[in-house]
Amino acid sequence: MNFAKKFPVRNIKNIKKYVELLNVKLKNGEFRLIHRSCICCKQNSEKILFNNDRNGINLKILMCKNCGFVYLNPRIDEESLRKFYESDLYRDIYHSIDNYQYKWKLAESYKKKKLQLHNYDPFGFVDFIEESKIKYKRVFEIGAAGGANLLPFRGLNKKIGGNELSKKLIKFANTKGIKLLYSNFDSIPLNIDLLIIQHVFEHLFDPEKLLKQIYQKNIKYLYIGVPGFVNIMPSVQLAHNFYFSFNTLISICVRNGFKPIKKAIYNSNNYLMVLFQRQNKIEEYEYNYSYEVKNIIKIYNKFRIKNFLLSIYRFLKINKINEKFRK
Repeated sequence: MNFAKKFPVRNIKNIKKYVELLNVKLKNGEFRLIHRSCICCKQNSEKILFNNDRNGINLKILMCKNCGFVYLNPRIDEESLRKFYESDLYRDIYHSIDNYQYKWKLAESYKKKKLQLHNYDPFGFVDFIEESKIKYKRVFEIGAAGGANLLPFRGLNKKIGGNELSKKLIKFANTKGIKLLYSNFDSIPLNIDLLIIQHVFEHLFDPEKLLKQIYQKNIKYLYIGVPGFVNIMPSVQLAHNFYFSFNTLISICVRNGFKPIKKAIYNSNNYLMVLFQRQNKIEEYEYNYSYEVKNIIKIYNKFRIKNFLLSIYRFLKINKINEKFRK
């Protein structure tokens, strides 16, 4: 494997059996892979950035050479992706039930405060929305997991609801008094004021398909929170089909009827938060494709050089230790 295109693999000792199971399902075709054009500019001119993810799974992370959008290609098809999340294999690899227990405790202690963007706060998006001063009563979350994201809104006297594919997490949410629908995104109810998509949009097979459905529901406000690719390299993983900048995220949403009214980014990890409002007139969002491409390449090269130097340091350190023991 080309070193320059190898993403650093973390220690997967605790999840090794699940990663191996996923690799088997990919190899035998149970989880099918499909090639797609860039969803941002619809072109097929691509540059390979990485040939693997952080767990060592072989895949291709590409950058569109036309518009600078970064995405997984090929990626798990829509039917297989649903099976992936319904089976809880995703949770076994990326999030244990303990993570949801911990997040629920954080949700229970949530208090409305001024948004701080230095360090990532899993419930800072609530403050972000509240500071926008929009008027809303009914909140619905797509991919609500264990329901913790909805708890602060209940504390703010909002009517809450959500959907989820994991039956295990729906059961968990029910024990906490949060009722979730078992569905993907085809069961969004009517009369929703604010739709939340937090840590979910990047996982979708076809984000535009969802945006079109949301638009048809006449939902006034849409909040999307995603890991960003703005000035630092994101963590590459099979579960993330897309790696958004403000430009690429806003471009896709605007042409599907949602105009940004507020945006923010966490300095520590580039997590993006954008609040959109439904527009009656569909427009286009233009950005400098050339600048976007140059910025992604700049971040990529910086990351590659840093990891090359780290590998040299580790090699020299190991040799020094071995030399010490040989004496």
